This record gives sequence, C-alpha cells and structure tokens, in this order.
Amino acid sequence: PQQLIKQQELPIAVKDLLPYNKQLLIVSEEKHLIAFTIDNSGKLAKDTLTIDNNTSGVTANKTLVFSSNNNKVNLWRQTAGKFQSVADINFAETILGMQATENELLVTTNNNGLFSYDISNPLQPVLNSYYPATDKLGDFIIQGDAVFFGGSHTIASAQRLPSLEWRRVKNRELQLTIPGNLPLGVYHLMLVDSLGNKQLWPNAIEVSFPHRKKPKLTM
Repeated sequence: PQQLIKQQELPIAVKDLLPYNKQLLIVSEEKHLIAFTIDNSGKLAKDTLTIDNNTSGVTANKTLVFSSNNNKVNLWRQTAGKFQSVADINFAETILGMQATENELLVTTNNNGLFSYDISNPLQPVLNSYYPATDKLGDFIIQGDAVFFGGSHTIASAQRLPSLEWRRVKNRELQLTIPGNLPLGVYHLMLVDSLGNKQLWPNAIEVSFPHRKKPKLTM
C-alpha cells in the first residue's frame, strides 16, 4: 500500500482546508486563514499568504473565498496575488456551515435555519430566501436544486427557490415579479433593510393551478 508523503511541517494545527485556484486554504486551530501555493508537481510551495486572523470556517467558489467566525461571514477576492475583503454579512446567531455556488451563498446558523444570499454582485450580497429550521441543523450539501441537512436523527431537505425580481415604484411601494418556475405553494414575504431590520408578511404569495371555468353546455 502507498504511504502518505509528508509535504510540509507546519507550526500550526490544521482545523479545516480547501483547494482554491492552485492554492490550499488552511484554517488553523488559532483561527488563522492561510493560503499555500501548490506547485506543478502537486507539492506545497514555501510561499504562504495570511488572509485573515479570525476565521473558524472557509468555503469558496471560482472567484471568491468566504470565511466565517462566530456570526459573521467575510467575502474575499484575490487581486494581484493579494486577498481583499469586498463585503461582510452579519447574522444574529453562530454560523454552522457555508456552501457557495457561482451566484449563491448558503449559510446555516445555530437555530435560525438556512439563509440564501445572491452574490452575483459580491460588493452587495442580497438575502434571497430564508428557510426556517424545524429541527437542529448540522452539515449540509447542495445537490441540484435541493439542499440536504444533517444534524438530527433524520435527513432533512429543502428545495432551493428562484429569485424574486423587484423594483421600487414609489417611495413606499415595491413591485414584485414572480418567476415562472416558482413551485406551487404558499410563501411568506420578508423585507430586510440595510441595517438588518426585518418585516414579515405571512402567506403573502400563493402559487396554485388556475381555476378553470365550467364549460357552458347548450342543448
């Protein structure tokens, strides 16, 4: 059997790690987020870059790195070899996990459930959907349009919803466009301002089959 090859002796204890654009991102037990360059032979080069000194977890997509600590997520973009913070998102409770796709960031928190953020504009992440927790959540994975959760005696799942398009008509009036692929069901509507204040309208949107008129019969 093949034996593991010791790549590099590190003066830190590794808590989490993730490959990213020919680099290896490592989160240490001391909460340092460090990027190691991977050379063409697959070995770690001596070049390292400290991204953050207060990180508990990390994930990434093709263009962004996301670090979390307690109740905050930082968005990082690498430019000219350096990582720069472009935005951050604050939550009311401790962050449990993160997953990112090209334009979406999914975050679970201790008791609040799953948050979906539109990150198509990384400078201004926008809360797209919120899925309240009905049980204790743990790790989760994305598979197609579904999200599967662990953390309980059963495996829970949720269907990812398409984005609602909106525009401001007047000072206190918004116009929503319901996407044609929104699944049948009844949905709450929540508005969140730039300060994190929330306003909830329960059962504000209902998607159902159209009611057909009874045919008129003539004799």
